[in-house]
Amino acid sequence: MARMIPTLALAFSLIATSASALTLIQPPPLAKALPALPRIADPATPATARINAALTKEDASWRAFIKECRDQAGANFDLERTGQVAMSGPAYFALTIGYSYDCGGAHPDGGTIALVYDLSTGAPVNWSRLLPKALIDSVSTDSAGDGTTIGLIASKTLQKLYARAALAHGDADFKANCADVVNGDGLTFQVWPDAKADGLMLVPDLPHVVLACGDPQVIPVQALRNLGVAAPLLAAIEAAHAASH
Repeated sequence: MARMIPTLALAFSLIATSASALTLIQPPPLAKALPALPRIADPATPATARINAALTKEDASWRAFIKECRDQAGANFDLERTGQVAMSGPAYFALTIGYSYDCGGAHPDGGTIALVYDLSTGAPVNWSRLLPKALIDSVSTDSAGDGTTIGLIASKTLQKLYARAALAHGDADFKANCADVVNGDGLTFQVWPDAKADGLMLVPDLPHVVLACGDPQVIPVQALRNLGVAAPLLAAIEAAHAASH
C-alpha cells in the first residue's frame, strides 16, 4: 500500500483560476478530519457529470469505511483523510487523497489514492494509452484501505528516475534505510499529473513496514519529453503549471 502524503492541505479549496481550469465546489465534510471530495460546479458536459458521479461514489465508499472502522475499533477509532487537487484542466482532472487509519488492528496504516480523469470523456485515464509502450512494463491494480481500486504501473525506466529523485532529496537516514527499497525489484507506482510540480508525480505501492521510503517524487516535463511522452499530455501539464502561477 502506498504511503500517505503528509503535506496535503486539510481541505479542498474553491478553484476558479483561469478559463482552462475547472471551477470546483466543496461539499460538507464526511466527518471530523474527513473532508469530502470536491465537485465540479455546474457540470456542463456528460464528461464532467460522469466525473462528479465518480467522486460521489468514492465518498460513499469512504462513508462505509468510516462505519466499518468505527465498528471494529470502538473507542480506539482513528481515521483521517486529506486531499489536494493536483490538476484542474486543461484536458485532465487529477486529485490525490492521503489517508491514515487505526481500526483496532495490529498497527495503524495509511496510503495514497490518485484519481485522474480525462475531461473529454469523464473516464479514468488509461496510462497504457497515454505513456509510450517502452515506459510501461506491466499494469496492475491494488486496493486502498477503503476498498478503492488503484491503478499501478511497473516501469524499470520510471523506477530509475524515481529512485534517483528520492535519493537526491533524502537525508542520510533515508539513503541508509531506503536505497535498497527504491532500487529493489518489482516496484509499482501510482501516477498523476501535477500542475504545481510541472510533471508527473510517482508514488510507489509499498508494504506498511517500508512506507517511510515512499514519498511522492516528480518526473519533470522535460525528462518526460526526452522519454517520448506524447506532446498533448505534456502541453496540458505545462498549461496548468502556467495557470497555477
